[in-house]
Amino acid sequence: MLVWMATLLVVATLLSALAWFARRSRRLSKRVADLQREIGVRECIERQLQAIQSNLQMATEASGVGTWYWDLQTDEVTSSDQAARLFGLETDSRTFKSSDWLSLTHPDDVDRVKSVVAGASSAGEIYHVEYRVARPDGKTVWLSTSGRALRDSDGTVRRMAGITTDVTDRKRLEENFYQAQKMEAVGRLAGGVAHDFNNMLGVISAYAELLREDAGLPKSSAKRVTEILNAVQRANALTRQLLAFSRKQVINPTSLDLNAVILGVKDMLQRLLGEDVRISTNLAEKLPNITADRGLLEQVLLNFAANSRDAMPKSGHFELKTSVRATPAQGTRDSSEEFVVLDVSDTGCGMSPEVMKHVFEPFFTTKDPSRGTGLGLATVYGVVEQLQGKVTVDSTVGVGTTFHIHLPSVESKVAGEPTPPTAPETAPAATILLVEDESSLRNVLTEFIEASGMRVLAASGGREALARIDAGERIDVLLTDLVMPGLDGRSLAQIARAKMPSLHVIYMSGHTDDTLIQKESLEAGLFYLQKPFSRADLVKAIAAAMVPVA
Repeated sequence: MLVWMATLLVVATLLSALAWFARRSRRLSKRVADLQREIGVRECIERQLQAIQSNLQMATEASGVGTWYWDLQTDEVTSSDQAARLFGLETDSRTFKSSDWLSLTHPDDVDRVKSVVAGASSAGEIYHVEYRVARPDGKTVWLSTSGRALRDSDGTVRRMAGITTDVTDRKRLEENFYQAQKMEAVGRLAGGVAHDFNNMLGVISAYAELLREDAGLPKSSAKRVTEILNAVQRANALTRQLLAFSRKQVINPTSLDLNAVILGVKDMLQRLLGEDVRISTNLAEKLPNITADRGLLEQVLLNFAANSRDAMPKSGHFELKTSVRATPAQGTRDSSEEFVVLDVSDTGCGMSPEVMKHVFEPFFTTKDPSRGTGLGLATVYGVVEQLQGKVTVDSTVGVGTTFHIHLPSVESKVAGEPTPPTAPETAPAATILLVEDESSLRNVLTEFIEASGMRVLAASGGREALARIDAGERIDVLLTDLVMPGLDGRSLAQIARAKMPSLHVIYMSGHTDDTLIQKESLEAGLFYLQKPFSRADLVKAIAAAMVPVA
């Protein structure tokens, strides 16, 4: 009986154990299944994270953005491949010290970078700084870095993270834009100075001329007056160069063959360069015409030659090359505009990058003051800009310099050019309405006209001149300054001619404002006097203006 009961107890115990093991097995199986599912989810998440990280890395590399992490405790910077490339480092050099980074930073920017980073580190704020980096490959680039100090739970800043991008192209565009603005501002100043100076020169030369014509003037004084007039002529040449730079001179454009202009002055250029400098031409066949003032274009070539002569004092090679290039027209996608290109090269001493930044500025020169005024290349710049073109320069110290001039091509002559005075210097019996806002110049021009036997009505501005016309006085010629406050000379002439259709008009100016220079020339049939001018020039212009049109 006892054996039977013991057997039953053992069996019951075994059955209970089996049941417990079965329950544990089911629980274990469920746990294993749960773990398998969890592992699967985690693997899926990891794959997604890896894909996101890969996409993010490709996106940052495509955008040129490099990422970095800076451990302030160990002073180790860990960067992405793109960040390493931005600093010119090998992609396996992704971990470096901050001192390595600063050693690549341009010396002029190091203190500023340190100050910005230190301030952001202590304040725990976002910072942004742009600086130059001299990479190991010898190339200097502009980098822009944005970063942020990361605080631990106790508020201590132990780490920093951020991004770095290459902004070299933007910096170059900004520099070009600022340079263009500066040149425009200097040009406006130069034009204004030349205008006012020409008015003063006009007064000086006019009174000097009247003195020279005085019968009672001693011979010794007459010689001195002649020297004054010669000095005025030299000063006038300088103001013309300023006007060329500021693009505020009246031009006489025609349709020209640039090759013919070059060949026409080649001998003159050779004499200017000297026998030790070899001159050569490489002229493109079937070169399209350009619209330009021949005299100004020849002046550009002479200025280049003079500049190259000083760069090659012993010997060298001066070359003029022409070609045609197509550049997409502004505002269009399919059409293009042809440019005639003139490349002027020499094998002279060349220029440093710093000198090239200022080479077109007026009065900037590396020569001794006795050897030049610094207006030669400034004149080139102004003339080319006035001809709707562009001029750039490439130069290497010890190798040479090449100027590139791009001028828009044309196929026909521009209609309308200022008509030069061609009538004989005989003062006609005429009444002249003189309009000049500068009182001293107005007074001396009044004497000029009266000394020539003509009647003059003087007005200080456009409104006063119109009042004279409305008064019904007989007027044959309107002699008016172009640039005046209030009503300018052109507007005055239009209103006056509407009132008096037979009125003849002569413009005069020290320069013409950009708004008055349209289509590269003034209207056909116009008579124009460039200040300062002589009494003979004035009489000739009046006589020519009054010649009946056939």
